[in-house]
Amino acid sequence: MQTRYLLSSLLALVLSQLSGTEAQTIPTGQLNVLGTPLEVCSKSTMTGFYRTGSCQTGPQDQGMHTVCANVTTAFLAFQKSVGNDLITPRSEYSFPGLQNGDVWCICALRWKSSLDAGFVTKINLAATNEKTLRVLGMTLADIQVEGVVNGNSALGPNGDGKQALALIRQRAKSLSVSQAVAVLLPSIHGALLMHSHLSNSVIATFGSTLITSVPVLLPCSNYAADSCIKGFYFFFLMRTLEMSTFPRTMNRKWSITDYGEFVATSSNNSVRQLESMQQVARREWKPRTVQPAERTFNYFLRVFLRLMITTVAYAVGKAYCLKHAYVSLDGFLNPFHVARLMDHAMFAVTFFCDIELAYTLGTLPMVMLFKAPYTPIFDQPYFATSLRDFWSRRWNYPIKLTIHRLAFIPTLQLLSYSGKKQSGAAPPLWHSMIATLSAFALSALFHEYIVFILIRGETHGTSSIFFMIHGVLCIAHVWFQKASGFGKTWGTGVFWNVVSWLLTMSVLFVTCPLFVGPYARSGVMLQFPIPGPVLKFLQAYM
Repeated sequence: MQTRYLLSSLLALVLSQLSGTEAQTIPTGQLNVLGTPLEVCSKSTMTGFYRTGSCQTGPQDQGMHTVCANVTTAFLAFQKSVGNDLITPRSEYSFPGLQNGDVWCICALRWKSSLDAGFVTKINLAATNEKTLRVLGMTLADIQVEGVVNGNSALGPNGDGKQALALIRQRAKSLSVSQAVAVLLPSIHGALLMHSHLSNSVIATFGSTLITSVPVLLPCSNYAADSCIKGFYFFFLMRTLEMSTFPRTMNRKWSITDYGEFVATSSNNSVRQLESMQQVARREWKPRTVQPAERTFNYFLRVFLRLMITTVAYAVGKAYCLKHAYVSLDGFLNPFHVARLMDHAMFAVTFFCDIELAYTLGTLPMVMLFKAPYTPIFDQPYFATSLRDFWSRRWNYPIKLTIHRLAFIPTLQLLSYSGKKQSGAAPPLWHSMIATLSAFALSALFHEYIVFILIRGETHGTSSIFFMIHGVLCIAHVWFQKASGFGKTWGTGVFWNVVSWLLTMSVLFVTCPLFVGPYARSGVMLQFPIPGPVLKFLQAYM
């Protein structure tokens, strides 16, 4: 009887989820951004997603109505101009319509879009839900200082001018400390690598411990700067581990130029010579690499035009993402849901452009300084005809090379260590499959670390699921090719390329919520500055 009751309850729960008629449970015990119990925002208009007068939020609140704001005429006009009409009453939502001076629980991303455009409203910190910080990827100091910078000091216990000025000074001081440490750590690591007799493992352990702990212990209160500095820490962490894979007799002889070139490009002259001497099968495919002699005026003109196009595409994606709040999905994307498909497509554009801009602007000047070859981070990933093609050849090649050295090659060497290996013989297929899984597992671990240091309060595990699914699918694809001859004896030509492209893009989009969810919810990829009037102009056509 008890089993029957449990099965009936489970069936009822599943049916309620499918029908969308589940009862709304009002959350209790939530905190504000100050870390104290959440206070009432407004009783006169009964605001909040649950219309309790407080900015409580829960699973049903996809828009995250967490900011208790005192709206202004300019704020309301801007929101209406980007398609978010807060002036007109909507009886079906028990929404009375707002006017100048009203207090209301505003969607966090909507409030942030107004902040970026220069239309800031005063907020009640004691009534603003703590989840605002997670959604926006901001600190309490960020919210307080932004209000002062824009002439609207935040309401609440810490909203006075003296406190805000102290916060501005604190922000500048923390930024200086973070920048100094970001310069100091590579100096310490480089000195140990080039001038000490410590082993690779000792130097890698010491360096990685410092690099992983410092971003957590010394955060910068400026969120945009903090994201950039933590991104550098992650980048340098991978390079630190990668350097340990080379013979100690080689990397001990590096000069400062060799060290800097490797940090920037994952290669230098000694590494290129070593890899050219190794008895390994040469790949048919090689990344597009621009040698110093090829960097002519015409090349830089093409780079400039590409950066301009990428910036415009980023601005379009950012404008769309700010206007249409991201709807969080817990699993896979339904490819037939047009609105959600459009949301993820536009965020993918923003994500792609943000990474390309950051990498190009950060790496190209360094390779010019060291007169080193330059390898672009992407090779038209939107044309990939398989997941293997996407991850091995087209997406984030410099990091792919690092993971290849840290996981794929060591795993193959471990599996092949028998003393009977024939020189030049290709490893068994199952060896390559296990090595592929190890590479995707390391990538999953790295991306979980990125989420941990960049996005406060975000749940973990979805990136691991995403990368392990793709690892298994890559293995299945290789096995299918070997077993069926697809792509060699059949399955070639324009038609099959189009079919393969459609299948690849479908898999990427269906699984992408697992990967992009934390970044889309937090807004961390929307930090590249775009003028407010430009965003406003673009949003008028969306």
